[in-house]
Amino acid sequence: MTTNTIATRMSNEDLMLSGGDQIDQMLALGEKLVKSGLLPDGINTPEKALVILLKGRELQLEPMYALENIHVIKGKPVLSAACMQGVAQKHGILIETVKWNTEGCALRFTSPDGEKSEVFTFTMSDAKRAGIAGHMYQKYPREMFHSRALSLGAKRFCA
Repeated sequence: MTTNTIATRMSNEDLMLSGGDQIDQMLALGEKLVKSGLLPDGINTPEKALVILLKGRELQLEPMYALENIHVIKGKPVLSAACMQGVAQKHGILIETVKWNTEGCALRFTSPDGEKSEVFTFTMSDAKRAGIAGHMYQKYPREMFHSRALSLGAKRFCA
């Protein structure tokens, strides 16, 4: 049986050194980064930075990449579409563009061994049905459709 699971998670034991030294070091890093003023607007406390750094570490992402590509949405840290694509491709998932225009995007995800393949599509009617067809879909439709098709495929095909 073929599996497409791409996230290799680290155990709690791997995340912690004796006495929580590693967490303290990451929190201190978060404090310095927040003070720099060079993090995304939503990362405005060392604790928020720590949560993102931990999530990134769990997924084996470099700290700055995690801080740039993990966003907190409704209190939950989630990967950006670009990050999902990078993680999937790092694990051998082939992602091909089937259709990509101002009406929608269709992407084909194929397992590393080529045995499983599935197309994921996102269109304006999908955006309207989800109640998210705002000004960004008018201004940047191709990019929005691509991001949604990509995140849909990554969540369904690679989980």
